[in-house]
Amino acid sequence: MEKLNQRLKEIEDLANRQKKEAYIEYINRVKKADVGDIITDDTDIIQVDKINYSLRYGGVTMFYTGVKLSKKLVPYKNGDVGSIFDNCNNFKIIKKSGN
Repeated sequence: MEKLNQRLKEIEDLANRQKKEAYIEYINRVKKADVGDIITDDTDIIQVDKINYSLRYGGVTMFYTGVKLSKKLVPYKNGDVGSIFDNCNNFKIIKKSGN
């Protein structure tokens, strides 16, 4: 029974790694912005440092995190970090990074 449980755990671990790889491939295929881009949702402006995902609402939800910027596109002195969801209605790319 112990060998069976270990084998089942190995199968589950492999499946979880493959799912994560599939989510990352999907995100890279459908993302709207890249690292370095400046984006807004009409509430916050951020320069994208990282593209993340979460499993919500029965699917993959993508969001971007990065340093918050003022309307003049300069970082706030306090270094606040913000997040913007890819699927929000007011999502806009203000400036591409040029990568």
